[in-house]
Amino acid sequence: MERSGLGAAILVPLVFTNGTVSAGSYSPSAAPSAGELISIFGGQLADGTQSAGALPLPNSMQNAIVTLGGVKLPLVFTSAGQINAQIPYTFPAGVTLPLVVQHWIAFRFRSR
Repeated sequence: MERSGLGAAILVPLVFTNGTVSAGSYSPSAAPSAGELISIFGGQLADGTQSAGALPLPNSMQNAIVTLGGVKLPLVFTSAGQINAQIPYTFPAGVTLPLVVQHWIAFRFRSR
């Protein structure tokens, strides 16, 4: 019997030390505010380069997803070495939350 389906593999992105910064200043010491854009620098962050083409901003581009405190962030730009995302206006100021970058790839498989 032959079966086919769709699987997924998670690629491990690398976020550089001090690689998450305010997109306005690129300063790692400036705490971003609600509504602000952030830039994330690293390696294997996304499959390729893409800019958001319309509003509302997408939560996934080039097989990359960024979450802050478990909430998917809207993405403005992705590439293998950089992601620009927006912090939602609803996020409280002065709170430290975990930032997670996920990069996945879908693939088709066939087994007998």
